[in-house]
Amino acid sequence: MTETSGDNDKQANSEENLEHVRYFQDAYELTLSKVALGNLFLQREIEVAKLEHAAFAAVLKAARKKIENVEVHAAPPPKRSSPPVTAAFLLAFIAPKDSAQALLGDLEEMFQKNAERFGDKQATRMYWFEVARSIGPIAWQWVKKMGFITFLVDYLRTKFGF
Repeated sequence: MTETSGDNDKQANSEENLEHVRYFQDAYELTLSKVALGNLFLQREIEVAKLEHAAFAAVLKAARKKIENVEVHAAPPPKRSSPPVTAAFLLAFIAPKDSAQALLGDLEEMFQKNAERFGDKQATRMYWFEVARSIGPIAWQWVKKMGFITFLVDYLRTKFGF
């Protein structure tokens, strides 16, 4: 009886081992199927991403072509007129060196605004008017520096007895 009970134990152990092996095989197959499904899912996602990338690249290419066409057919910038050279030279010649560039810059800025608003002819007239207005104070400063007024006052005092 001992032999049969030992065989029964062996048979029970082998059935139990076989059951464990089947369980691990089933778990292994289940894990493999999960990994395979995951890989299929990732491959599908990669294919979708490639298609989306291709569509986006086509849209981007079309947008670049449109931009190139717009740049090619863009209107040239409007021609800027310039202030009269003679008036600018006259003012630069008379004005003191430290303020001539600032004065000319301000007048040119006013000229550009007036040219946009009123046209070139009217802007030129207004520029000449501003130059003429500026000559008086500049000439007065020049005369004061030269001491001409002092000389004139002394001459008038001596001549007329003031």
